[in-house]
Amino acid sequence: MPDRPKMNRKTGEEVPVFYRLIKPFGLLFLWVLVSGLPGALGQITSVRFAVIGDFGVAGKHELDVYNLVKSWNPDFIVTVGDNNYPDGAAATIDKNIGQYYHDFIYPYTGTYGSGAPTQNLFFPAIGNNDWNTSDGYMPYLNYFTLPNNEHYYDFVWGPVHFFFINSHGREPDGNTTSAPQVWNGHRMVTFPIEALEV
Repeated sequence: MPDRPKMNRKTGEEVPVFYRLIKPFGLLFLWVLVSGLPGALGQITSVRFAVIGDFGVAGKHELDVYNLVKSWNPDFIVTVGDNNYPDGAAATIDKNIGQYYHDFIYPYTGTYGSGAPTQNLFFPAIGNNDWNTSDGYMPYLNYFTLPNNEHYYDFVWGPVHFFFINSHGREPDGNTTSAPQVWNGHRMVTFPIEALEV
């Protein structure tokens, strides 16, 4: 008997998002393939992206993670924070992130390669370990070029609308989360979240 599709409890519609959780090296990875959404949502009807988090320590484990992510051939990478251990310093950001993910970053100004050729393919969220006690978020803000104010932002890629929030108490604009609502720039957006763990 085939598996029944995951249904949104509020709308009764089928949820076209499939998740595969992988936990090698004690870290959490989320591989998402989104497909089958109506063409009216954009010309791209499927997108492949990798989600990583709590990864920002240069070394063998991060290299292993990078090689795994790259083997998936994602269109782009998003992170859930803690990108630059131990404390978000400018002195460690290129070593912890650019050393591995420079091919996805645009514009890339570090020392490990040329970067993505024409557009950014690396979208980080701020984590508590990305805050530097002397420089705040400046190393992060100086290193990446992201939409909106770069602390919290959104973007659309094909049929998927991404929201990046900063719930850290040191966020200059205040805490940006209020489930199930997201303060997104200058507007409040409410959306259902459905996930299927396989």
